[in-house]
Amino acid sequence: MFGVGMSIGSINPSPYHHCIRRVRFNKVNFEYPMKAIYIKTNPGTSGTGEVRDVIFENIKIHNSIWYAIYIGPQ
Repeated sequence: MFGVGMSIGSINPSPYHHCIRRVRFNKVNFEYPMKAIYIKTNPGTSGTGEVRDVIFENIKIHNSIWYAIYIGPQ
């Protein structure tokens, strides 16, 4: 019941360029999530990282505990 939902990450800058690409979430219903949509970042100190082509479709979020959508550090 109380979960962090659709979580992807943790993306930290890297000399090798860490990334997340081409992810799709569709037809998801949340009741009382802590974080329904969660993209985890990790600042790091050098290099690059990216998140792209992430699609959220037909998402229903009801009564979120902390954040309905959160993009940030762990």
